[in-house]
Amino acid sequence: MSEEPREQAMNKDQSPELRAVIAAAVYVTLGSGARIASVEPAKRSAATNVDPQMYAWSLEGRRQIHGGHRVR
Repeated sequence: MSEEPREQAMNKDQSPELRAVIAAAVYVTLGSGARIASVEPAKRSAATNVDPQMYAWSLEGRRQIHGGHRVR
């Protein structure tokens, strides 16, 4: 089995900065033995296609709920 070079694991459309950030995050969280097999953008679900006004209301609701919690 031949191993793909690390450069081919990431999409060529991604900026070098984004690729560096992803590689750094993998290294910090998983260590030096981790390998990036592939990177793809997340698919948008139907829930993300919400009216902007409704989205603003939901964000405000979440802010109020989380703001009411006490940090211990």
